[in-house]
Formats: sequence, C-alpha cells, structure tokens
Amino acid sequence: MAVAFIALLGCKRGRSTGKPKPIPTTTACDTLDRAECLNATHCTLTHVARAQYDCRKSVERCEVGLRQRDRTTCESRGACKWDPGGCYCPFPGYGSTKVKDKGAPGGACACAGGKPPRCVPAGPAPVPSAP
Repeated sequence: MAVAFIALLGCKRGRSTGKPKPIPTTTACDTLDRAECLNATHCTLTHVARAQYDCRKSVERCEVGLRQRDRTTCESRGACKWDPGGCYCPFPGYGSTKVKDKGAPGGACACAGGKPPRCVPAGPAPVPSAP
C-alpha cells in the first residue's frame, strides 16, 4: 500500500500544475530552454536542425507579445495564422537550445526533433503606402 501511495505522489509531481510561470521580458532569449522560450512573450523558438533549436528575440508581427503555443490568441490576430509545426516533442530530452532542457523526461513522443508550433503571417507583409 505504501509503495502505491508513493508512486501516485511521483505522478502528481510530474504533471503540470496550471499556467506556466511567466518569463520576465528582460530575460535574454538565449538563456532560456525550449519550454521557457515557448512561454516567453518576447522570444521565439526556431528549428535549426533535428532536435536543435534557437531561442531568439521575437521580431515578426505574429510573434511579438505572444506565447508561441497560444493558438487562440494567434488566430484572433487578423493578419496571422496558426502553423502546428511538425514532429515537435515538448518533453525534456527531445531537443535543446543553447540551454539544456530542465526537468526529468516526463513523457514519450512517437516523433521528435522537428519544427515547433508557431504563429505566422497569413499573407505577405503589407507594403507601406507613399506619403
């Protein structure tokens, strides 16, 4: 009985306990791991090569001020659309930025190392009109 109780406690610790911890906008993007980068509203996680990612400052109109995994907010922006990425696994151990993923592996993915989900422009950037 005690073994089962301990096992259940271990499971609860591995689960998410709610909203992710906010990342201050003063934090340098290249100091964040993948999960922190996806949660930061001023940084964007980009795919470099299989299981290799770069956490850079958000610059595109559909990146700035948005948590990268926030599909609802992305789709509410008129000039943006949701790109689900491909073969991305969010669990620790399935890729890294310059900073190794924090935490113990918490799950398994059938496919990993690919592009993360993101918000992208729905079409070409508008051309500024002449004054």
